[in-house]
Amino acid sequence: MFADRAALVRTLPLMAAALAFLFAPGAWAQVPPCTAGNPNANLVETTPTADFDTTATDGTVIHTKTGLMWKRCAEGQSLDGTTCTGTASALNWQNALTAAANSTFAGYTDWRVPNAKELQSIVESCGFNPAINQAIFPATPESAVWSASSYGPLPALAWDVLFNDGGVGASGKSSAHRVRLVRGGQSFDSFDLLLGSAVTVSKRVTGAAAGSVPADTEFPITLTCGADVLNGTATTTAPAIFTSLTPGDCTVGEGMPPTVPGVTWGTPEYDPAATVTVAAGTDTAVTVTNPAEVTTYPITATAEPTEGGTASCVPNPVDHGTDSTCTATAATGYTFQSWSGHCAGTAPTCTLAEVTSAQSVTASFSAASTPTNALTVTKAGAGSGTVTSNPAGISCGTDCTENYQQGATVILAATAAPGSTFSGWSGGCTGTVPTCRITMDAARNVTATFSNAGGGNN
Repeated sequence: MFADRAALVRTLPLMAAALAFLFAPGAWAQVPPCTAGNPNANLVETTPTADFDTTATDGTVIHTKTGLMWKRCAEGQSLDGTTCTGTASALNWQNALTAAANSTFAGYTDWRVPNAKELQSIVESCGFNPAINQAIFPATPESAVWSASSYGPLPALAWDVLFNDGGVGASGKSSAHRVRLVRGGQSFDSFDLLLGSAVTVSKRVTGAAAGSVPADTEFPITLTCGADVLNGTATTTAPAIFTSLTPGDCTVGEGMPPTVPGVTWGTPEYDPAATVTVAAGTDTAVTVTNPAEVTTYPITATAEPTEGGTASCVPNPVDHGTDSTCTATAATGYTFQSWSGHCAGTAPTCTLAEVTSAQSVTASFSAASTPTNALTVTKAGAGSGTVTSNPAGISCGTDCTENYQQGATVILAATAAPGSTFSGWSGGCTGTVPTCRITMDAARNVTATFSNAGGGNN
């Protein structure tokens, strides 16, 4: 049913143009050149250039027949001399209303989305693709343009005007259409408030990282009113505005918060509440506050081997974009060798600079080498026997030389063979007691003398 209505409505501009030509005074006189695309020389212009005040140089024009001031370019485009450059933005209906409310183009703050009748007033019916005066509105997209008028039977739809042929239709408010702003006259937004309600959602950022969030950062906002889910965006300087709402309970929500380097978002808070009751003709305000905390990153510091020492980093965790200093400390008997992972080099300290992710460092240690001194045992005399050591190493007999750590204490023990007796020590040890304690603070030479049991060393 709606499709039949839309098809009929889109034929009206062509029928009206034909009638205007047949019955207009002087219609059979010379017709001024048509300023629309694909001009029909037999049709009278409905929006001749003479009907517009083009004296302004700020990208605006006044339609003298209606008194409305229009932006000459669609949203997303800019006037460059005599033409509009850039790509016209495609916005859903709610974002179109928000863009209008936030616009300060040419120094004016009362821009709005035109209602359907206002938008039809600039349709040029003498041509198509585009159906608009191209001298006044250059480079107009040949596509649908939003009006601010909701479609009464189905509030989820809004009227739009097609500027390929000038037809009028209605589209779901989530559709993406072009936008042309107007000012002057009575704002159609105010008329919508008589039919329904509005909710304005402001954005606030607090916390230690609030200063790192640019003012133009966009936060996705949703408004759920019954079965209708509307989408918009808000910044800390520009709220999301939802209009033409059916009175009742609506719930404000927030989508995935934007990614800002160094910022971790907390749970949003809603003031006065996430769910509010809106009444006809009122604008209900909700403020969404996002705590912005500084992102921190953990540092994993490991010693290899674990008994070789310790590795530590301060601070840990470390704030985004700041430094942490890592220190390797060797245990007794070990020396630090080098770093690996996010640290490098052989210095015992390492700086992790301007950290922006989790870090991992490993300090490698090796057992320290201790100086040694040689202990040499010589046997003398006519007798025989052996000399052993504690700690082990000397077994002389066969092994009469051993290296010991500098400063170590070694006890030598002389044992005479049968038929022999131990006569005494000389060199690094003295006396006739079979054991001798010697400190290895230098290389030592010790002689153990054995005698025959019958007497003498000869």
